[in-house]
Parts: sequence; C-alpha cells; structure tokens
Amino acid sequence: MSNLDNFEQNFFKAFDDYETAENEDTNFMLLRSFLLATFEYFRHQNIAAKNVNDLNEKQKCHLRAKLPSILRKFQKGKTLMDLTFSLEEKDIFDYLKFRSGIEFLTEHFVSFIDDPSEFNFYSLQDAFDPREYFLTYNYEDAYKNPYPTEPLPDHSGVPESHWWWKKAEIHRIP
Repeated sequence: MSNLDNFEQNFFKAFDDYETAENEDTNFMLLRSFLLATFEYFRHQNIAAKNVNDLNEKQKCHLRAKLPSILRKFQKGKTLMDLTFSLEEKDIFDYLKFRSGIEFLTEHFVSFIDDPSEFNFYSLQDAFDPREYFLTYNYEDAYKNPYPTEPLPDHSGVPESHWWWKKAEIHRIP
C-alpha cells in the first residue's frame, strides 16, 4: 500500500466518522480530525500528481451521497466558525491546515454536489477571517511570544493559491 493510499484511507475514515457523528462535542472533535485528514490527503495527492478524478467509482458515489450532509453540518451545532474561534495563536499550524483543508474541499469537491448553489462555499473560507491576524505573528513585546517556535509544518503539495502559508512564513518570528 502506498503512502497516498494510507492518506486516502484516513481521509475517508475521518469523512465517514464526521458525517455519522451525532453528539455535538464529538462532532467538534471529529471536525478537527476531518480537516487535518483532508489537508494531508490532498497535499499528498498533489505531490503524487493525482486528483479526485483518480478516485474509483465507489468512492465518487460515496462522496456524492455524503458530501452535502457534511457541508450542512459545517453550519449547525458547533460549526466551522466555532472551531476557528476556539483557536489561539499557539494553534497557528492547525489554523493553516484547517484553512487549507476547507480550500481543498471547495476546490476539488464541488463537482460531487448535484446543486452547488445550495451551499455558500465562500462562507466556509470566511470562517477563518476573524483569526487571520495570526498570520502576522502580532503580539506585545511585554508578553511572552504565544506562537510556536518550531518551523512551519511540511506543506509541500499545497498550491500557491493557499496564500496564508506564504503570509505566515513571511511574518514568522524566529
């Protein structure tokens, strides 16, 4: 089994776990896992020069059947907005990955939805706007730096259109 196959399995497991979870607190935890799995799967898919068209028919049918309910779930209960508001400066790496996970979903999966006009895909990215200030690494000198000191996580395979990675890199304080 290839490395990409492992990431694909993790993605579909996280996809199914999130889609079927009913407890609000569990949903919140599974949303985090789902977005991280989405990020890792699609960046590795890009590295391998693959795309969603390379999925088998069973996987494509599964996405068509379940993706709308996942998108609806983003908007009720503990939502994507709640997730971004729960993040702090120390969570900037999760912020970057979650935002890319959502971008990958909206870039690659719109073709699996029968009626894309039912969903406001821009609002998914808008959920990240209130925490965009994280990317400039702003903090008062009188306070301890709240940001992680490690280098940015591996984001090879993430396209340039995910500009937030570059902005975080440019403003990074060593």
